Amino acid sequence: MKGLFLALGLLLQGCQGFLMQNGNGSAAGTTSEEVDLPGIEHAALAGDPHAEYRLGVLFEEGKSVTQDYREAAAWYEKASARGYSDAQNNLGLLYAQGLGVPASPKRASMLFRKAADQGNASAQFNLGVSLLKGQGKARDPKQAANWFTQAARQGDSGAQYNLAILYQRGEGVPQDDPQALVWFERSAAQGYAEASYQLAICYQNGKGVDSDQGQAVKWLRLAIDQGHPAAMNRLGALYEDGRGVPQDFTQAYLFYNLAASENHDKAAENRQALLARMTPAQIAEGQRLTREWLTRQSHRSNQRIFDRTR
Repeated sequence: MKGLFLALGLLLQGCQGFLMQNGNGSAAGTTSEEVDLPGIEHAALAGDPHAEYRLGVLFEEGKSVTQDYREAAAWYEKASARGYSDAQNNLGLLYAQGLGVPASPKRASMLFRKAADQGNASAQFNLGVSLLKGQGKARDPKQAANWFTQAARQGDSGAQYNLAILYQRGEGVPQDDPQALVWFERSAAQGYAEASYQLAICYQNGKGVDSDQGQAVKWLRLAIDQGHPAAMNRLGALYEDGRGVPQDFTQAYLFYNLAASENHDKAAENRQALLARMTPAQIAEGQRLTREWLTRQSHRSNQRIFDRTR
C-alpha cells in the first residue's frame, strides 16, 4: 500500500502540492487486533529488518503502542543500516520534518537516494520532491523529473501526476502537452482526483488534445466523486453556461453549493450571482438536490469506514 501522504508545502501553481509519502508495506490501516506485537518485537530484537521496519511504523503511527517518533526513528535506523529501503524512505521523511530526530533535509535526501537506488518508488518520488524544491541538495528539476519518471513507470500515481505537471510547465523536461495528458490519464486511472481535474481542464481548453466538453464533464464528475471542490465549482459553471451539458440552473446551483460547502473560494460568490437568474422553484429544487447529495455521500463514507473495519 502507498502509506501516508505528508504535505510539505505547495510548489507549482495548479496542483495540490508535491507530497512526500511513506514506503510500501506500511502497517497503516491495520487494527490493533491484527498486529502481533510480541512477535514483531521478538523478531526485531533478533535483527530482522522487516520486523524492525514494522515496529518503526507502529511507533510512528501509534498503532498497538504509544506514538513515539524517537522510537520510530530508532527502529527505522536499525532497518536502514541493513539496507531496508522502506525504512530508509520513512526515516528520510522523519528527518525531512524533524519528527523524533533533528530536522535535516540533507540527511533526508541522502536516505531517499539510498532507497531510490534500490528501486523504491516512494523514495524515488520523495527524492524528486527534494530535488525540485532544493531541499538537502541544489534544486535540479531535470533530476527531479528523472526520479518522478522512474516512480511513475512503477505505477506511482503521485509521481505520474507530478511528471505531468512538469511536462505542462516544461520544467526539467521539454514542454509537451500531449505527454502531460498521458501521465494525467495514468494517474487519474488510479483514482488521483487532482489528475482527473487537470484532465478536465485539458479537454475543456484543448490543451494537448482536441477540445471536448463532454470529456471535460466526464473527468470533472470523476474528480467530484472524490470530493474535489474546484471540480464542483467548474461543473457548476458549465451547467450555468450550457457548455458540455444542457444549461440547467438547478444543477449549477447544486454544484456551486457543494463546492461552497467545501470552502472553495469562488463558489459562494458564483452561487450568489446565479441566484438572481433563478426562480424560487429552481432554488428550492437545488436545495433539495444538495441535501440528497450530501446524504448519499454521508452514507457512502460510512460504508467505506465499515468496509475498512469489519
